[in-house]
Amino acid sequence: MFVQVGNKWIAVGDIKSISYQQNGDGIIQTADELFPAVPRYVVDRLTDEHVAHVMPANPGTYVVGVDEEAKSMSEIVLWPIIGWAVTSSGTTYSIGVDGVESGNADRLILHPDGRVQSASTVYPDIRTAVEMERKIILAD
Repeated sequence: MFVQVGNKWIAVGDIKSISYQQNGDGIIQTADELFPAVPRYVVDRLTDEHVAHVMPANPGTYVVGVDEEAKSMSEIVLWPIIGWAVTSSGTTYSIGVDGVESGNADRLILHPDGRVQSASTVYPDIRTAVEMERKIILAD
């Protein structure tokens, strides 16, 4: 199993120690590298939960990468989801070709039937989802 820390994927088996800072962020030490500001949800996932079930995703399921700077639909990136990991607490994470995703609650999932799902909304299609999510991003 791998965990994403920033832009880097770390094999869980390579982690030598995990600790918490006073602000709640974590510190992960591997044999080769120190990661001093790891978001708490990543560390919590490593220390409190374990993957209880893994199931395949339906072919044609993707994480949708939306950049608020993208000017057209051709700039949208799709990452294939090959499975789902369900933790002991019931949290579901997508599994891509690079491993288990890092738990980004803002992700969009494109289903094979064309629906796109966010953490709180199901959109009828990718164009509507991207337009609505951009409005939410720009409003923040």
